[in-house]
Amino acid sequence: MHTRTAPWRRRRTLRDRWALGRLLLVGWALEAVACRSPTPAIPASATPLEAIFENGVQLVGYEIPPGPFTPGSKVPIVLYFRAPGKVTVDPLRQVHETGDCPGQNLHGDTRPLLDIRERPPSFWEPGAIIRDSVELTVPQNIATDEVTFWASLTMGAQQRLKFTSAAPTDLNQRIQLATRPVRWTAPSRVPRLSVPSIDASITLDGRLDEPAWQTAAVTSRFVRDDGSSVQEATVARVLRKGHTLFIGFEVSDSDLFSPYRERDDSVEMQDSVGVFFQPDSTKPGFMEIAVSPANVILDRRHPLCQEEEELEWQSGVRSAVQVQGTLNQPGDVDRGYTVELEIPLEGWPEGAGETASLSPGTSTGISSGSSRIGRLNLLRNDTTAPYQRPVERRFWSPPHQRDPFAPSRFGQLEY
Repeated sequence: MHTRTAPWRRRRTLRDRWALGRLLLVGWALEAVACRSPTPAIPASATPLEAIFENGVQLVGYEIPPGPFTPGSKVPIVLYFRAPGKVTVDPLRQVHETGDCPGQNLHGDTRPLLDIRERPPSFWEPGAIIRDSVELTVPQNIATDEVTFWASLTMGAQQRLKFTSAAPTDLNQRIQLATRPVRWTAPSRVPRLSVPSIDASITLDGRLDEPAWQTAAVTSRFVRDDGSSVQEATVARVLRKGHTLFIGFEVSDSDLFSPYRERDDSVEMQDSVGVFFQPDSTKPGFMEIAVSPANVILDRRHPLCQEEEELEWQSGVRSAVQVQGTLNQPGDVDRGYTVELEIPLEGWPEGAGETASLSPGTSTGISSGSSRIGRLNLLRNDTTAPYQRPVERRFWSPPHQRDPFAPSRFGQLEY
């Protein structure tokens, strides 16, 4: 049955619609004024920046909570942009978070850079402050003590716009916003060695029988990546003489195997010992040296992270090995081997494109009075017959994570 609406009810409905339309119109007008009116400054709670991109857009500040963050937590980030004049290129905005390796993004967000009315920078009113917000997630499997946040503008997904900035930057045209602490479940304390300096001579023969080795800093027994113990012992001793670091390894091994014979062969895939050294913990990159029981050396530099390597880099390291047993003879019972390393410190690169001078009176890494503190990890690679199995790694400083080469989990070396 058809029911007619009463005249008074129909009039009220029309009146309500007129009022709602008026509210919407007023709201649109307020929004438009808010977008067009230049904001004289960023909020007092924001950290100011001075970054000018090649298209004219400026990044003038950001807000990131102080932390610490836990794995899986959400991190709200606010960026403040300004277009001082006419902008001709409308970019995408990228925000990333990284751990130990600046070249590896843990999480990121890429989207067009728009104002509140979803207009790109070419439509912005000159001088207006544009507020852009994003939320990143700290990965569940993060195992670093810190996370660093970066921002950039791009054309497409890859081509980043160049910029001038007073803020720290990286080689990938990104601006470093802030570094925040991370609280995770693995033990945060890493081991530390205080290395004595000696005047006595060391004969490089692999025997470790000079009296000076009895005064060396001695590591604890190497363990698995999760910190659990192993039956066969491995320890290391560390000394310094002038510009040279001496490291001695004592390895118990009942089955010695390493078929490699050429320099920079993949000796780390069979029985070997390794050194990972980061002279300056404030800069990316570290150096890797591995020596097999056959005294074959592998040395390479990782300028940003473990995945990037420079095999042509030469450390200047010298080594000697003594084997207690027979190498590459399955079926017999070996006792192990000792390795003696002589590593020149002066001239080692600190980070990407930089060279350190570690002569007395200078400092690298974190200053500790008259000493220097760098990051170091020592490990032993071990295989057993039939030798095709994955190598088992044992560490002085266990990483407690899936990435065994994270510099934040290296031990501290005071020398």
